[in-house]
This record gives sequence, structure tokens and C-alpha cells, in this order.
Amino acid sequence: MRRRGFFDLAVLAPSQLEAVQTLDQFIYGTISAPIVIELGLGYQDDHLSGDEIKVLGSQVQHPYLVHFSRVKSRKQQATEALVIHLQPPIRVAYVHHDIEARTMRFKGLDGPAIEDGAGDASRQ
Repeated sequence: MRRRGFFDLAVLAPSQLEAVQTLDQFIYGTISAPIVIELGLGYQDDHLSGDEIKVLGSQVQHPYLVHFSRVKSRKQQATEALVIHLQPPIRVAYVHHDIEARTMRFKGLDGPAIEDGAGDASRQ
């Protein structure tokens, strides 16, 4: 029985659950989820790299990485470089909100680049 990585959120089809023979298959992560989502809250590039390795190693069909950050960090540039260079099948959503500077940078799932928030954060 091959164990897969534990994910923050895994989406299983009803047909997959119907095929489960034991509760251990669910508990120990041996059901291959076609869609997984890994969430990051203020983590840096090394955490995102780990998530990338995990989803690729588990051969997930539709992996998503979602990263939210409000923390000022010297590693923000490295994090953003990784976000931009992640390749399909991985899809990435990213938001960095610098409260002190009143700036926001983001990348949507289908966005090719990280964009400035066009002043949206300055209204808060």
C-alpha cells in the first residue's frame, strides 16, 4: 500500500470513497486525490519548495498552492521568484499585503506574473 503526502485539503470523487475497503485507506492517505490544495500563511520560499516537492512526488493531477503573506521578509523576493517559476500542473495563487507600506502584490491562478494591487490596500 503506497502512502501519499498529507495535504492541507484533498478533494476526492464520490466513486473513490465508494471503492474504499477500510478506514485505514482514508486515515493513512493511500487514496489518490485528483485535486489537492496546499495553503501557506506567511511562509517563505523553502516552505513553498517543500509543497512543490510534495505534490509532484505524490503525482497529483491537479495541485494548487495558495500563499498569503503579511509579514515583511527579506525572503519575499525569493518567494515571489518561486511563485512565478512554478510550472504546470501546479497552479499558484499568491497575495502579499504589506500593511505598513500599504501595498499589495498578487498573482491569480491564471495570472502569468505577480502584479501590484493598484492601490487597493491603501484604502484600508
